[in-house]
Formats: sequence, C-alpha cells, structure tokens
Amino acid sequence: MLLRKGNALILLVTISLTVLVFLTFFSSSSTSSSSPHSSSHLFDSPTWDLSSDESLSGGVHILPIDMGHPNDLGDQGEVTFTNDDDELKLNSPPPSSPQDSDSSPMSGSPDPRPLLSFPTHPPLRTRLEAFLRRPTLSYEQALEHNVKLCPLEIHDRQVNPDQLKGEREGWKTLTVEEIGRRRRSLVNGLSKVEEGGKQVVAGMEIEGGGAGAGGRGIVVAGGNQDTTARILTLLRILRSTRLNSTLPVQVFHFKGEITAENERDEIRLLGGELFEFEGEEKEAGVWKNFQIKALAILQSTFSEVLYLDSDNLPLQDPAVLFDSPLYTDGGRAVFWPDLNKDHPENAIFRVLGEECRHEEWQIDSGQMLIDKRGNQGLNLAALHIAAIMQQDYRFWFSLSGGDKDTFRYAFHILDIPFAASPTWLSSMGSLNPFENNRFCGHSMLQYSLPTLPPTPLKPLFIHANLLKHTASLPRGSVFSHIKSIRPSIKTTPEGKREGLDGARGWVYQGPGRGMCVDLEWVGGEEGESGKDGVETKEWEGAKEFEDLFWEMGGKVGGW
Repeated sequence: MLLRKGNALILLVTISLTVLVFLTFFSSSSTSSSSPHSSSHLFDSPTWDLSSDESLSGGVHILPIDMGHPNDLGDQGEVTFTNDDDELKLNSPPPSSPQDSDSSPMSGSPDPRPLLSFPTHPPLRTRLEAFLRRPTLSYEQALEHNVKLCPLEIHDRQVNPDQLKGEREGWKTLTVEEIGRRRRSLVNGLSKVEEGGKQVVAGMEIEGGGAGAGGRGIVVAGGNQDTTARILTLLRILRSTRLNSTLPVQVFHFKGEITAENERDEIRLLGGELFEFEGEEKEAGVWKNFQIKALAILQSTFSEVLYLDSDNLPLQDPAVLFDSPLYTDGGRAVFWPDLNKDHPENAIFRVLGEECRHEEWQIDSGQMLIDKRGNQGLNLAALHIAAIMQQDYRFWFSLSGGDKDTFRYAFHILDIPFAASPTWLSSMGSLNPFENNRFCGHSMLQYSLPTLPPTPLKPLFIHANLLKHTASLPRGSVFSHIKSIRPSIKTTPEGKREGLDGARGWVYQGPGRGMCVDLEWVGGEEGESGKDGVETKEWEGAKEFEDLFWEMGGKVGGW
C-alpha cells in the first residue's frame, strides 16, 4: 500500500513539473516572438552583414525599434533608449553618464529632451524610426569598410585639407553613445517644431502670406553693410536687360540690419520683399551666422525656392531651372557640387548610419533649388532637420565644414531623393602677374541644368565666394579666365563629366591677390594627367559681364 501511495506521489510531481516546464517555455516563446530585438526589425543593409551575432559585437550597435503602427502608443508617444542594452522603453529617462555634462562638440552636451518624441505624421515617423535603427559603428569598423568604397589615395586629395587636419581627432573620439544621442536629438527637435505649431510636412499649400505665397521665387539672406551691397548688386543684375528676370525675391535679415531707408527703398523698387528673421537673433562673436540659410528658406512664403547667396551672380534668368526634368523628376530638389568630398574617416557616415559614397561630392550651397512639397512633402521636414543641425553648429559643422552639407545630410537621414547638377564646377578668375601669370580663381562657376529639348549646359552662376577675400583688381581683369577639367575627359552627351577621380581643387594664397583656387588633374584616366587634364581659357563673355558687374555696383574685397 505504501509503495502504491509513493508511486502515485511521484507521478503527481512528475505531471506538475511537466506542466510548469511547458508553461515556462510557452511564456518565453511568446515574449521572444514579440521582442523588438527580433531580426526582422534590424536595419536592412546590403553591405553590412547584420544577421549574425558576430556582426553585432565589437562596437556595432543596433537601435531596435518595433513601434508597430504610430497610433499603437496611444497618448504616450514617447520612447527612449538605454545606452547599455539598447532596449526600447516607454517614458523611461535615460541613465546618467559622465559625458552628459561635457559640452565639447564631439563628446556631447545634455540632451534637452531626454524622452524620444516623434512627429505625428505617419510616413515621416516611419522614416525617423528607420533612421534610429541604422547601425552605429565604431571608428575602426567604419573606416575599415569605408576605405574600400572611398579609396584613400583619391579622397586624401579631394577632401578639404583644413577640415581633415582640424577635425580628424574629433571624428576618431566620437562615441557610439554620443551618436545615439545626436540621432535622438534630431528627432526630438523635429517633434518640438511640430509642437510649436509649425508644419513639418508640407501640404499642397505652404503656410504664410506675402508676395508669391505658394509660388516660385528667390530667397537671399544677409544684412550687414557688405552683404547688403552685394544683395543690391544681385537684384540689379536680375532686373537688368541682360537677364530681365521677373522672379520675386525675398530678402531675410536679422533685427537691426538693413535699416537705411534708401537701401530698403531700392530693394523694394527692384522687386525685393524684406523679412526679419522670426525668433532668431544674430550671434555675437562668430565669424559668420551660417545657420540662417535653412531658416530663410523655411520662413519664406514660397513653395518653390531658389536660394542664392548674396555673392552669387546669375548669368541668365534662373527661372528656367524650375522646368528642368532633373528638378521635376528628382525629388524636386537640386544641389550643385563643391570642390571636395567627405573623407572616409569623417564621422558623418557613422552618425547617418550610412556608408561612404565615392561618387557624391559635397555641395555648394551658394545656389540650391528646392520645392518644400517635394517627396510627398518631406522636403520641408528635411529643411527643418537642416535648420536643427545649423542651430547646433558646433557639432554638425565639424562634420560638414559649414552649413552647406547639412542640407544633403538631411535628405540622407530621411532617405529621400535629391538630384545633383550633372556638370562639375569650373573656376572663374584671372591670371596673376605677380606669380608668372598663374591662374587665381575667386569664383565657383556653376552650370545650367538639362532641359527638354536638350541644349548645351552653359555657365549659369558665378558664385564669387572668394572675391570678397581678394585684393583690389582693376576693371577688366576680374572675370577674365575660366579653368576647368577638360571636356574630353569622359563627357556624356548630357554634359556630365564622369570619372572625376583625378580632379583636385584647392585654395592657396596668391601673391598680391589673396585667397585663390586652382585646379589640377591627377591620375591616368584615358591616359591624361597633369596639365593635359585641365584647360585654362579666356572667357568670351568677360567684357560684357564685367561691364555689367561694375555698373550694377559690384565690388572686389570686403566682407
């Protein structure tokens, strides 16, 4: 009898243990299947293998988010990541870190809004979530990968050498934790813009009134004595019989600038409308207030904007740009190239969670073409992101070398397309008699965009970015020569010069001239090298344009 009772007890215990094990297994399986760490939610990259545990070790951090539908959070809508296990938590403040109190550009500053808050627009939110899920690589991992895509022997000479020298150490010391904070700060900043009552995604009509509301126009920013003089020269050239442009112009300035009534009256007479920046004051003690470009475009009432620097001199009516298929079919945003590329060591690739793009040049933001409604209204969100970067310029300008590439980076963050002008820039300048007639370039010569039917791509903008740093030149010797990569080097029928690995442009100090740009061709594509890869020629339109330049109040030197 006792034996039977003992067997029954053993059987009962065995059954209980079996049920307990089954329930434990079922519970853990259910939890695992719904975890945000599920591999189906990892960043999908065609290059980095993130499918194995090994690929996630050694500094690679994935920020996993499985938020589901944006409305699934109900009224909470705020999330944050911890830095130790990258686990998504609702309404949980991030752990404190010694770096949180460091205000240096690369080591970071306290996150002003520690909880992660998303804008309410569902497609925008989806793209921001994808941005946060991108891999965060260590410096060593990113460099090992990026130098395979962007060879050092090319990018070492196509990078801005001053940027590389001045920022390289900061790029190396940027931590993966700081990258996470910077990404979250952008998302929080965009949400804060929306909370302030502003549109972050454009509809068919842009908010605001004024001349040209919802239409096309030119936007310029400036306001000190020299930039005001350059703005007036720009407006006079636009309205001259040579260009006869009727595009409306909006001029943005800080409070207390452009106060002379004669200047204000002439700007209005030339079809310009004056706007004072809203909620923004000029920062004292800095070289330039670069952060005003994105704000000027955002606060403009135009839907379609051609932004021009005050030192930009159009050679023909720029209205034709708005009809270029490159613009209308390319995300309705076009950027023009600069002389340099991002270096594979640049921490920007780690911050963006992207790989180095060998064929992509930095942009010359002296002219930008953008429709706020482009890319289903997300171009407006990109402009807001660029403005947030420009406000936090001590960090972002260490990656972009100024404001210019914050616009390009913003489009990459949202993963939306933009178009690049197909023609690499030339350099406009003159020969320097104090240096054996060496070419001294003071302006970036940018070209027109493709049209239908196709026409030759001609010079369109003289972006005289160094002319204000040039010693006084006599009339007739300012815009005399153009130096460019020879058209014979792999030029497509559309005018695009392919295979620019041998192109190099750099700034030097010219005796009796000041800051100058020179171009050279290095390498052996199609057997060309050195002087065979570039050409310097007299500009046929020099006299006509230079006469116009001086008659419209142009000047050499000054700031």
